[in-house]
Amino acid sequence: MIIYGRSILVLLVLGSILGLSTHCLADEFLARAEVLSAVPIVQTTHKKVMNADCRTGKPEVEDLVTLLEWDLGVGYCETKSRQETSVTGYRVHYLWQGQTYSQTTREDPGSYLPIKVSVN
Repeated sequence: MIIYGRSILVLLVLGSILGLSTHCLADEFLARAEVLSAVPIVQTTHKKVMNADCRTGKPEVEDLVTLLEWDLGVGYCETKSRQETSVTGYRVHYLWQGQTYSQTTREDPGSYLPIKVSVN
């Protein structure tokens, strides 16, 4: 036990001499990796939207459902399909110690990506 305690003390002293902080002795630490590319992940959805001007007069269409709706007093409204796209995340390729890695992020990381490094 005493030898183990001295080993830790020696590491702490050496670390402070070399300018290392004590958090480097932990199993994990945070680092910054250079981002090579960040490609947006785009999701496309189709939505049906009702026209703002619903008609109450007899429809020009001879569609049975539309005629029944008109006959029952519901009136009829035209619907149009609208396509919407949104960015749901980014596929990021980054460089860490000469190796290329990739991960998905919610936001564009910019030039550097914060990563958690585990020491085995």
